[in-house]
Amino acid sequence: MSEDVTLKYQYASRLTDYSSEYGTEGSRTYDASNVTGTPGSYINGSTYGDHVSSLVFRTYGKYWNALPFHKHYRPIGHQPSWFQASDFIELEFDIPVYPTDVRVYETFCPGGLVRILISDLGTEIPEGTPHLSSWKVLWSGASFKGEHLYTIATPKLPKLDKNSIATCRLRLEFDDKLAEYYHELDAVELV
Repeated sequence: MSEDVTLKYQYASRLTDYSSEYGTEGSRTYDASNVTGTPGSYINGSTYGDHVSSLVFRTYGKYWNALPFHKHYRPIGHQPSWFQASDFIELEFDIPVYPTDVRVYETFCPGGLVRILISDLGTEIPEGTPHLSSWKVLWSGASFKGEHLYTIATPKLPKLDKNSIATCRLRLEFDDKLAEYYHELDAVELV
């Protein structure tokens, strides 16, 4: 890692995996891929609400686990026993960086982010195979019941050091048990 740090601000360019989505196949409404690219609903930090152009997970609150069909919809098939979150997304970015900041643009019912993981650039992840052993935890915290406003979650990441790894892949995990309604995401920025 170089002593000189040049910051690169970029939004996710590709969604590689996700646990659930409220949208239906063939529709962009509430679709998981809506989290890629620049924020579509964010206008000077004042646009809070339900936006069809956001990613919406299927789960929220405690009721979801009580439904008889919830385990059959889109099961999270490659999760280890320690996975405690209700949903996740895996994203790729165009430029590999040593992460100094991750910004999660939340448009509705914020507060569900519980963990950010990164994958080393040298790790190949073949499609459709279990791969969590290649992920390293960058940040973890507790979910909370967020205020009713558009939020940019910016967890405090560890300072760069000789053990930092460059990455262009993030995995964000969410636990929305405290949410009053569906958690909605507009974009993810990696710096």
